[in-house]
Amino acid sequence: MTRSIDDAFAELMRRLTPSANEKSAAWGLRKEVQHLLGKRFAIEAMFETGSLRHGTAVSGHCDADYFAILKSPQPVQSDSALSAIRDSFGFPFKYFYVVKVRRPAVVIARSGGPRLEVVPAYRAGVSGEWDVFNIPAPGGNWMESSPRAHLSYVTHANERSPLGRAKSLARLLKAWKYKNGIPMSSFYIEMRAAEYVNNYGPQKKLIDIQSDFSFLMAELVEKELRPLIDPLCLGRGINACSSVESRSAALDAMRNGADAAIRAVRAELNGDDVDAFRTWKGIFGASFPGRYPWW
Repeated sequence: MTRSIDDAFAELMRRLTPSANEKSAAWGLRKEVQHLLGKRFAIEAMFETGSLRHGTAVSGHCDADYFAILKSPQPVQSDSALSAIRDSFGFPFKYFYVVKVRRPAVVIARSGGPRLEVVPAYRAGVSGEWDVFNIPAPGGNWMESSPRAHLSYVTHANERSPLGRAKSLARLLKAWKYKNGIPMSSFYIEMRAAEYVNNYGPQKKLIDIQSDFSFLMAELVEKELRPLIDPLCLGRGINACSSVESRSAALDAMRNGADAAIRAVRAELNGDDVDAFRTWKGIFGASFPGRYPWW
C-alpha cells in the first residue's frame, strides 16, 4: 500500500513539530538566565515571544526567545545594551554556554543543548491595546516592536484558515529555510504566511497544504522578498533578510524552491506520485516521508 501525498504532508507536519522534551529544554534555561540578568539590571518583566511561543517552531531548531524589559534609562546606542547583556554572563556560565550578540538579541547556546535569545527592550508607548517597545536595530539604532500584537495578528489569521493553515505554512517554509540554509528572517516568514491567508483564504477554498505552500513561495518570488509593510502600522518595514546580499541569495533559492514545489503539485495532479514524492523530498530532505508507510 502506498502513502498519499496528503498523508505524507500530515506525517511531515508531525515530524516538524517540536517534542515536549525539546520545548522543556528550551524553556528550562530561562530561570537561570533571568536570575543572572537580575543581578546586573533592573528588569521589569521578561516574557516569551518568537517561534516556540507562536507555535511555528521546527523540531531541531527550538530557540526560546524572550524580551527583557529593562527599567534603566535607554542608552543612545543599542550596541551598548546588547554588550551589557552579553557581558553580564561570566564564569562559570560561559564555561558551559556560548554567549554572543546576534542583533537584535544576545544568543545563549550550548552544543547539542538548549538555545535562548534575549532581546533588550525599553518601553516606547502603546499602540491601540498593545505595548510597544524599543529594541536594537541595525547600525546601533533602535526600532519599535510589539511582539504580542504580532502574535495576535498571526493567531487571528491561523484561526480563520482551515486546519490552522497560517502557522502550518510558516512551519513548512521555515523547515525549507533550515534544510537549505537560507538567510531569511523567521519573523518575516510568519508575517507573510499570515498575510497570505488573510488575503486569499476568505476568497477561495484552500484545497491542500502542498498547493498553498507552492502558491506562497511563488508569491514571495513575485514580491521579490521586499520588506513587508507592518500591518500593525508601527512605522517600519519588516525585512526578509539582514542585507542586500543575503536577500539576493535567499531570492535565488526561493525561485528554485517555488519552481520545484509547483512541479511537485503538477506531478501529483497528473497522477505521477513517484515524481511528486521525489520532488518534495528534494525540497524538504530526509524529513519528508517516503512513498511507502514503512519509509
